[in-house]
Amino acid sequence: MSSARAVIGDGLLTVVPQHPPAMPDLARGALPTSSAPPNRLGAHLTAAFCGAFTDNLFRGVVAGMLMILAEQQLGKTGEGLLAGTRYGVFAGLAFLIPMVLFAPLAGALGDRLAKHQLLRWVRLLDLPVVLIGVAGLWLGSLPLLLTCLALLGTAATIFATVKYSALAELVPAERLTTANAVLQAVSTVAILFGFACAGLADQVVMDKLGLDLPPALVVLVIASLATVVGIVAAWRIPVLVPQAPTTPIRWWDLPGNLAALKGEVLAPAIGLAGFWGLGLAAHLMIAPVAHFAFGLHLLGQSALSVTLAIGIVAGALTAPRLMHRAWPAGLPLAGVLIAAVALIWAGIEASAALHRPAGSDAPSAVWFGILLFVVGFGAGTWEIPLQVLVQERAPAASRNRIQAAASVLGCIAMVASSFLCLGLITAGCDAATIIWLLGLATLVCVLVSSWIWRRHLAGWAVRAACGVLWRIEVTGAEHVPATGGCLVACTHPSYADGQVLSAALPRPARFLVYQKFMDMPVVGWLLHWAGAIRVASDRPGRALIAALEAASAAAKAGEVVAIYPEGQVARAGGIAQFKTGIERIATSAQVPIIPVLINGTWGGRWSLAPRKRWWDWLPLPLRRVTVSIGPALPCTASAAEVRAAVIALDYQQAQRTADRDHKTLGAGVLAQAKRSPFRTAVHDLRGTIPLWKLAAVAKVALPRFCLAADERRVGVVLPPGQAGALVNLALALDGRTAVNLNHTAGEAQVRRMCDLAGVKTIISAGIYLEKIAPAGSPAGPGGAKPRFPLPGRLVLVEEALAGLSTLSVLWQAVLNLVLPCAWRDRSRANGVAAIVFSSGSTGDPKGVPLTHRQILANNRGAALALDLDPTQREALLTPLPLFHSFGLSTGMWLPLSLGITIIAHPDPTDGVVLGRLAEAGKATFFIGTATFVRGWMRRIEPERFKTLRFGVVGAEKCPKELRTQFAERYHVPLLEGYGCTELGPAVAFNQPDVTAKGATETRSRDGSVGRALPGIEIFTIDPATRERLPPNTEGLLVVRSPALMSGYLDRPDLTAKAFINNGYDTGDIGRVDADGFIFITGRLARFAKIGGEMVPLDHVETLISAAALALAGPQPADTPPHEIAVAAVPDAGRGERLVILHTGLAIDWEKAIASCTELPPLWRPRAKDTFKIPAMPHLGTGKRDLGGVKKLAAQVTAPATA
Repeated sequence: MSSARAVIGDGLLTVVPQHPPAMPDLARGALPTSSAPPNRLGAHLTAAFCGAFTDNLFRGVVAGMLMILAEQQLGKTGEGLLAGTRYGVFAGLAFLIPMVLFAPLAGALGDRLAKHQLLRWVRLLDLPVVLIGVAGLWLGSLPLLLTCLALLGTAATIFATVKYSALAELVPAERLTTANAVLQAVSTVAILFGFACAGLADQVVMDKLGLDLPPALVVLVIASLATVVGIVAAWRIPVLVPQAPTTPIRWWDLPGNLAALKGEVLAPAIGLAGFWGLGLAAHLMIAPVAHFAFGLHLLGQSALSVTLAIGIVAGALTAPRLMHRAWPAGLPLAGVLIAAVALIWAGIEASAALHRPAGSDAPSAVWFGILLFVVGFGAGTWEIPLQVLVQERAPAASRNRIQAAASVLGCIAMVASSFLCLGLITAGCDAATIIWLLGLATLVCVLVSSWIWRRHLAGWAVRAACGVLWRIEVTGAEHVPATGGCLVACTHPSYADGQVLSAALPRPARFLVYQKFMDMPVVGWLLHWAGAIRVASDRPGRALIAALEAASAAAKAGEVVAIYPEGQVARAGGIAQFKTGIERIATSAQVPIIPVLINGTWGGRWSLAPRKRWWDWLPLPLRRVTVSIGPALPCTASAAEVRAAVIALDYQQAQRTADRDHKTLGAGVLAQAKRSPFRTAVHDLRGTIPLWKLAAVAKVALPRFCLAADERRVGVVLPPGQAGALVNLALALDGRTAVNLNHTAGEAQVRRMCDLAGVKTIISAGIYLEKIAPAGSPAGPGGAKPRFPLPGRLVLVEEALAGLSTLSVLWQAVLNLVLPCAWRDRSRANGVAAIVFSSGSTGDPKGVPLTHRQILANNRGAALALDLDPTQREALLTPLPLFHSFGLSTGMWLPLSLGITIIAHPDPTDGVVLGRLAEAGKATFFIGTATFVRGWMRRIEPERFKTLRFGVVGAEKCPKELRTQFAERYHVPLLEGYGCTELGPAVAFNQPDVTAKGATETRSRDGSVGRALPGIEIFTIDPATRERLPPNTEGLLVVRSPALMSGYLDRPDLTAKAFINNGYDTGDIGRVDADGFIFITGRLARFAKIGGEMVPLDHVETLISAAALALAGPQPADTPPHEIAVAAVPDAGRGERLVILHTGLAIDWEKAIASCTELPPLWRPRAKDTFKIPAMPHLGTGKRDLGGVKKLAAQVTAPATA
């Protein structure tokens, strides 16, 4: 399946294919695929330029000579003006009549013969025609000049017809609009230069230029040069295959040719005829107005014609940016309206100049020229969309005949406009009056047309407004079927989504809209014109059924129907539950479902995001809004499957955003230091440090660490707090990788980590090394306190920063403030910022490299999910160590890069100090583990947490009773999350429910670990077949995230095992329900095989723990909580058996086990396999050590097993 991206910004909508492009939504046969080399379009454009230049060179020469002739005969009088205008009309007819006579023949020739041959021969015939024209100029013979014009008109008839129809064979379909615009611009520029050079035929101009040359000689040289270049270029046009070799050749078949204009090509052909008719009439009036109203000679007349041409070029080049395939009539109508109004205004200005008091000086023509430019701009945006529609809608076999028929119709319009001008002149109207009358007639026509195509005009206007308000990027527009009905299921983050989606879809869509919006003035009119389907809000049940039936009927009739499956605008910015209305519409109409995701409108003026600053209400023209359109789903897809498809689009968009993100962690901190220099960065027992000082000291400290240039990886053994943040920031700013070492794993494991990462230098602090020294460690030299032994070179922070001067810190602060962040940061977005060693809970340490881009992508999703608002002085309480990925990424880098205060303490069990710090620093949220939180509840009084909004726990399961007790004690929610080091690490959170506008969005669910963060996709697969499973089906959890590591450090074998289905194999067994909530039921590695049946240890452990604690009853508040674990040990009879480990729970275990009626008998441990242990093994992060549990179970059962 091909995919494409489109960008709308400043009115831009350009499809950029990422793979071989899909064909556009044509009403008929597909455009042929171009086999021409892409650089050969230049030859076609050059040949077109030379032909148009030559044509208009002689048209300008003849027009100028006729004006001079009229003035010589009748003087600068009213009769002279009328005569000059009349002569100009006759000259125009001499050029036009051959176009009417020979256009049908040109159309047949273009379909029957190879177009490149016709283009070559036409350019070759220019040479004798030029000689005739030069002879007429030399001899002053009007008959010869008119003959030249007639012959040029004949050649132009064939060339103009073929040059447009050949574009569809020279360029791919998605470039057709731009190619037309460029061709029109090139032709107009040629007209511009042709008329400009025509001024050289005036002897007065030659005298002013100081050239003593005959005008005829100058014209001969210029025209001959253009002709030769055109011939050479025509012979470089690539070979084009005849499209209909059997087309009959008829010398004159005007009725038959015009009969080809039928169906969907008729309306754009009529519009093009109007463009050419009005253009010629206006152009004919320019010369007499310029001469008689403003006193301009031939050069001034040419200058006004050039101004009009420049306007057309500007409009033509702008048209591809303003076009919208869903509303093709919108831009032409807008262009005609602009041209009509400007033409009326120009006529009024010219009339005032023409009828000025006798004897007064001629006024300046500047304002008249500006209005002509505006007329040209409107005309350019009028013509290009219509030309593209004719080319796209015409069948390939008759495209040239249809193009010729459109040209004939245009010539007829030009002839008619010429005779109309003659009639008005005969009736006594001057050129200025004719100009404003033409504008008035055009205005009446466009107003009538606007009413007929009001839906197109309204849709285009909405799309144009979106292009001004946002920069809209569209991905996957080719997934919308070209014809037939479909149901578009789109997310709804704001009230502006209808406008955004309407601007993004390549076809018109009918939206289901509540009646209150349909009844609004202006907005309601636009919705009515757009064909919105009304949903009466006063009768929700019956009205909803009626609306669904109307939507089904519309989709069945072949229309695109758009619906918001969430049923309401987002209250919290996430993707909420999808309702089943989409299922009813799709199955009833039997149409595919197109999933669509809108990102970027949340937080803007028309969303329900909380806005606390007055400028948040203003629209942001630079706000980037993305619309991702996914592949079609069958009509049988459930609402849950549609939601899963939208989540997949969210991940793909987040990945694209991350891939082009060039920000780094250090630059983000420097930016915050510029923005809020005095905001507290870190608050710990040492006090506080503001952002400006942290950034400045980090820059000063780096050279004091005396790191070798080739030391790209540096070990760090520091607690969370000022020292840890300072060192990690300093390394990041220098483009080095921080390896925060897990000292709780023991000396041997630390040495192994250093060897794997190639760490030669470790930065730490003496007092911290003394604190973490293992019990029984020998004293240091001179009886000093024992320290944790570290390999390699050791740098102590306190020694490196000793004697740090205030002046050096202030100097670095000034540099940070005045210099760009990129100049102060040596890192790269794709550079590795940190290596985190993950022992997991079951295996050996594995190095996980995380880049700046990956950490920032993960923090971006976490900040959105947790509704973090740095403007409101957020403060994070974190006791998690920096060697823990959650403590490093979410606990340190997220707050630093967002300007959120870090409140840190290295001991997660010290609830008293943590509570005191939380109160002093006004913590608004915290991160931790369920085990740590249990201890805090016994030591931290509620008033210490009075500023808290929520807390997030992870790394282990959080029991429901703990969440309930926490909420009752502190009156804030305790939210369970889920993550993996390899994923940066946050994956999912339960989030606080949000209520706005009388509706609540539920964002948490008991027993789950929450929904995936924005930009992350989670699904289940069958562990055996690796096939993706439908929503709400238990299987192996796979995660796709822009924060996913690229691989384990120097372990390709482990990397290959970790990646599956383009995602990360979490090793966890669970399910993702219909609303996106994730339920973990166990680990694939934590299954026991008993009697040939797989038994999930986590599930058994959860039920037995609940039963045992319920039987034990409430425990005293000052006693540590009891812990229970279930493990598997070998069994000679059944392969394995289950054992229960507990920390001293005195209950009737046989009764507790028997109460677990949900467990099959095979899954129940025996009461005799219950063992008391002194303490449950845990990792340094607080997470249960599952490997240690397994070893302990083997130890306590060793005699029995033996």
